[in-house]
Amino acid sequence: MTQMELARKGIITQHMKHVAGVDQVDENYICEEVAAGIRAKGGDAIVIPCHVAYKEQLQNLVDKTVAHWGGIDILVGNAGILVTQVLYTKNSGEKNFIVVDAGMNDLIRPSLYGSYQGIQPVSKKRGPKITADIVGPICESGDFLAKKRKVPAFAPGELMAVMSAGAYGFSMSSNYNSRPRVPEVLVTGETWFVIRERESYDDLIRGETIPGYLR
Repeated sequence: MTQMELARKGIITQHMKHVAGVDQVDENYICEEVAAGIRAKGGDAIVIPCHVAYKEQLQNLVDKTVAHWGGIDILVGNAGILVTQVLYTKNSGEKNFIVVDAGMNDLIRPSLYGSYQGIQPVSKKRGPKITADIVGPICESGDFLAKKRKVPAFAPGELMAVMSAGAYGFSMSSNYNSRPRVPEVLVTGETWFVIRERESYDDLIRGETIPGYLR
């Protein structure tokens, strides 16, 4: 099914290109303009950022859905981001590392099965970009959120958005390395709500007891 065929059915895809570690949105693909046109005619449409690695899987999903239902109005894409703060940066001579306060326990998907998460600064910034690994503070070889990414030259203290954390980001998180889990915040427009509080160290030991012979 072509891009325009998807558009006629109200399915808009915005394909992401990943070449030599560079994330680049190809503006030639139909995206927000077409979606706006469909909405103006009373239809529903949503833009789906889709990394090139998953293009075939998405296409198969769309084909099967359209074949079963005869057409669909909306296909829900990704949602949710993980916001993390840069602790410090490091250069080993051959590699650049950006160390953040979020770790593999907060978002295990990249380490577990190589999922692709977009990396963006929370506040837009201009300037040169570098190729770097985004890594966490846990002393594990699997403690990373992205590898060989071309990203802005983040400075310590700046906030980074790890995109497409999704509904499973939190449910797959853990208290590994005695790390309390992060809060969940719902944002609508300029309003936000804490819908799950940040865990405390007391939460980590709640329910635990010490056998009498060890006291």
